[in-house]
Amino acid sequence: MSRIPLVSVLIVSRDAGAYLDAAIASVFAQSYPNREIVLVDNASTDGSVDRVAAACAGREDFRLVRAASNLGPAGGACLGLPACRGDYIARLDADDLARPDRLARQVALLERRPDLVAVGSDALCIDPAGRPLQPRLALRTAFLRRHGSRWISACPHSSLVFRRSATAERFYNPTLFGAEDLEWIEWLARDGRLGLVPEPLVYYRLHVDSLSAARAGFHRLSGAEMRLRLSAVRDETARRALATRDFSALGADPRGALAPVARARVFLALAVAEDNPLAAAYFATIARRWAWFPWYLLLAAAAGHPLRAVLGLLMIRTVWPIGKHTVLRLLYPKPPRFHRPS
Repeated sequence: MSRIPLVSVLIVSRDAGAYLDAAIASVFAQSYPNREIVLVDNASTDGSVDRVAAACAGREDFRLVRAASNLGPAGGACLGLPACRGDYIARLDADDLARPDRLARQVALLERRPDLVAVGSDALCIDPAGRPLQPRLALRTAFLRRHGSRWISACPHSSLVFRRSATAERFYNPTLFGAEDLEWIEWLARDGRLGLVPEPLVYYRLHVDSLSAARAGFHRLSGAEMRLRLSAVRDETARRALATRDFSALGADPRGALAPVARARVFLALAVAEDNPLAAAYFATIARRWAWFPWYLLLAAAAGHPLRAVLGLLMIRTVWPIGKHTVLRLLYPKPPRFHRPS
């Protein structure tokens, strides 16, 4: 009988409230039999980690690592890495959910493809109550699969599963707060090493208390500029403030006052500079350069982007805004309810 590799699901939590219970339960509900949870408590103050720890007391497939202070997402992940015993490490944010077949699907692909270092998937964005909002697609362009990108993530962070051996070379950069996931995924995606399961295997929760929402204005910068500015913050007090979502140390966001159309023109220029015509077609529509849209679609097809990706983008930017709620109800049922772990 072939060996079933162990998967460590690494979750970093800071005051995740009621969402953490569901995230933990979604991992225990996985169809993949050989998995464990490593939960890093980033100095939570809301009692959520203590509640989960009490419910999971005595379980061999659950371990808790506590940080003395809030280390931020990257610092928490680095703290929890030594506690992960698995051949593979899966990430899951504390407010997200994993579909029951997530690990089984992604591990199967990694086992079949030794050339891949990591595997991502699509995600389905959900609201605080778990209602579907919109899909978030990953790795849809050949450019992202080959090179990654300095300004757009190749896959949702919560969908990432990677070989533990990859961490021997490098891991998250703890000096990057707000862009650590983008930088790590960019490195994993180099030279086509990042694969894709083209289905939403994770549910990405959008809510006002999320870290993504807290740094939304800052995310208007390109990934390269985010990393540059974040890495410049060396003062320990300032870094600790960043970990608690105080972004004042970063200074004013020069693009914070830009209208969506103006920001889209910036991203359009970045896509053109990266020779990524599919992304250029997308941002051309947001920038109201509709005459450029068919041209970049043709360039994308000529560059070898999959026809499904080209046609999919055409649909998303034309038909999708009209009937997206109907399509969501037909294609993406409401996620299952995961109750408190026991």
